[in-house]
Amino acid sequence: MTESTFGFMPLVFFVDDVQHPKSKNSRKRLESTSRSHAARVAHEKRKAVKAKGNPEDACGRNQGPAILRNARMAAVPTSIKIFWHVVVPGVRPMCTIFNTRCLATQEWMGYMAQDVFFHAAAAAMHAAHDPLINREFRTRPSQVIFEHRGKAMAALRRHMARGEDITDAMLLTVCFLALLERRYNEMEAHQLHKQALGSLVASRGGLDALPPYIKCLLMQYEFPWAIETGSSVLPRTQRRQPLYPGGSGSKTLQKQIRSLPEGFAALGLQGKISTHLLLILERFTMYPTKGRELDTENESCKLHIGYVFDDFWDAFPQLSFDERDSQEPSLNNLLFLCLLVYAGLRHSPIPQVNSIVVCMRAALHARLVQCTRLREAAEEECLRWIWAVAVSSWRQRDGTLDQPGFQLLERQRWRLGSSSSEEFEKTLRKFFWDDGLEMTCRQMFQIQGRSDCQPGK
Repeated sequence: MTESTFGFMPLVFFVDDVQHPKSKNSRKRLESTSRSHAARVAHEKRKAVKAKGNPEDACGRNQGPAILRNARMAAVPTSIKIFWHVVVPGVRPMCTIFNTRCLATQEWMGYMAQDVFFHAAAAAMHAAHDPLINREFRTRPSQVIFEHRGKAMAALRRHMARGEDITDAMLLTVCFLALLERRYNEMEAHQLHKQALGSLVASRGGLDALPPYIKCLLMQYEFPWAIETGSSVLPRTQRRQPLYPGGSGSKTLQKQIRSLPEGFAALGLQGKISTHLLLILERFTMYPTKGRELDTENESCKLHIGYVFDDFWDAFPQLSFDERDSQEPSLNNLLFLCLLVYAGLRHSPIPQVNSIVVCMRAALHARLVQCTRLREAAEEECLRWIWAVAVSSWRQRDGTLDQPGFQLLERQRWRLGSSSSEEFEKTLRKFFWDDGLEMTCRQMFQIQGRSDCQPGK
C-alpha cells in the first residue's frame, strides 16, 4: 500500500501491525485504539450538537467550502501541484505554437496514480521546482528528490524481478529517471537509462506498438536528447507529412510571408526559410492575440493550420540529428532550435523549469559555437537575433547569466564589428522582441564593469 496506490492518500500508518497482530497484547492495543478513536468521534459530535445555536457556528458554516478546499489541497502531493501549476502552463504554449500534441492532460494523472511511476514523476517535478526555492538546487538534487528517486528505482527493480510484462508505467519510469539524471548533468547514468529505455521499447515491439499517448510522450522527451547527442535510442517513423503551397510565387504563400516580422519576411521572400518554418512563424505571430483559437485541443478552432504532430521533430522533419558534426550549421536548423527555446522564454511563466528549453538551449549553444564565418546580410541579421535568444536563455530569474550564456555573450562581440548598440537593437527589432532581448542587447555593449553580467554560479 503506497501513497499513490489509493488515490494519493497522504498518510497510511501501521498497516502491518493492524493486519498481522502478533500477540494478545498487540490485539489489546488495537482494540483500545479503536475504542479511544470511537470515543473521540462521539465527543466531537456531542460538542457540535451543543454548539448548534451558537452564532459562531453559522460563521463557520459560511467558511466551510474554503476550509474544506484547503484541507483537500493539503492532502494533494506537492508533485501534483507542481505539475498543474508549473509544468502545464510552461508546456502548453509551446505545443500550441508548434501544432504538437500537448501531453499535460488528465490522462497523465492515470499513470501518475501507478506506484511504479509515481516516485519517478515526483522526483522530476521537484527537480523543476526546487531550484526556484533555493538556488543551490540548480546543480544538485534536494533531499526530497533523492528520496523519490530511490523509491522509484526500488519499485522498478521489484517489478523487473517478478518477471512481469513491461508495462507503460515502467517505460515512463525509466524515461523520467533519464530526464532526472540529465537535468543534473549525470551523463553516465543518463546514458544507461536511455539505453535501457530503448531496449524496453524494442521488447514491446517498437514505438508503433505502444499506445498513442505513451508513444507521443516518449518521443517528445527523447527528442531533445537526440538533438543534443546526435543519435536516437527510439527509431521512429514520421506519422504525418503536412501539405504546403507548392511554389515560392504562390499568392497565398507570399501573403503568409508578408505577415511575418520584417527580418523573417525578407528571408522568406528570398526563399531561405523552409515552408515548415513559415508555418511555425505564422502561428508564433498569431499566438499573442489568438492563442486560444490556435490551441490544438480546441475543436472549434477556425485558424487551425496544417496537422497536429506527435512531437516537435514531426513539425520540422528536415532537422538533422547529425548536423552537430558539421562546421557550419544551416540557418533553418538553427532557427528551428532557436524558436523552440524562444517559445519557452516568451510564453512559459518559468522558462528555467521547462525541460525542452533546458535541453534545446544546450543544443543551440553547441551549434552556435561552430558558426565561424559571416553570412549574407539577411542571414547575418537573423543569426544575430538567434545568438541573442541563446544568450537570454541562460539568464536566471535573478538576472544573472550562467557560464554558457556568458561565453556566448563574449563570443558574439566579434560578429558585431563596429556596430553600435542602437544599430544592434534595430536589427533585433526586425524579428521578435521582448525585455529579455533588450537586456541582452545592453549587456552586449557593457560587459566590462557590470556586476550583473558575471557568470552565474
